[in-house]
Amino acid sequence: MSWGSKTYHGHRARLRQKFKDAAFTWLHDYEILELLLTYSIPRVDVKPYAKDLLKKFGSIRGVLDAPRKDVAAVNGVGENVSVLIAFARELTECMLTEAASPQQALNQPEDVACFVAEHMGSNKGDEALLAVYLNSKNRPVGLDTIFEGCPDLQNISGKEVVKKALEFNARSVIFVHHGASLAAAEENLERPLAMGLRTVASAVDVVVHDYIILRGDSVLSAQQEGWFGSDGGRPIPRGGPRRS
Repeated sequence: MSWGSKTYHGHRARLRQKFKDAAFTWLHDYEILELLLTYSIPRVDVKPYAKDLLKKFGSIRGVLDAPRKDVAAVNGVGENVSVLIAFARELTECMLTEAASPQQALNQPEDVACFVAEHMGSNKGDEALLAVYLNSKNRPVGLDTIFEGCPDLQNISGKEVVKKALEFNARSVIFVHHGASLAAAEENLERPLAMGLRTVASAVDVVVHDYIILRGDSVLSAQQEGWFGSDGGRPIPRGGPRRS
């Protein structure tokens, strides 16, 4: 047995003690990752893996933000580590989101309508197509205006929708046509737009919970109207959509 293999257990203990004494203050970046990896890779020296991850992705944040398949592809790392790192990212995101914004989860179309009204400001009367981006807890992490005026799928950049979803690290999205004609919506004139947007989002594994049409105090949900059917977008969790 080599000298290194005899001492890695002691090294792991020293890393844990350094963290207990002063959290990350005395730890190098590779040691922070190294300590994390000890909980997923047993009985080997994980320092080379930690350094390889930093070399490939540039920083701890780069490692946490990297796609799971790219993390797993790093020599010696594998699937278990990629899951652990993804878990650490989600946990961090949850903590930061709750600390920075006490937003409640958007579980009903009426919740979405209130959220949009609060953030429209002086543009409350303007017609626009919006995207409400949500994290894995259904809490809003971003609101973006996709199109001003009456939206048309030909004039909407699918790339921009996808780009924003990735920027917000969104897990799902609710599209909102603010100031729309409910009569036109009820005649299914907007259904092709809703279906097209769902297709764009699903291409990057972003779930479309709903396509909501707002006109004053009236709310119409594509999910309730059955536009998405049973083959795609999932309804908003807990209670399902309502229409007022």
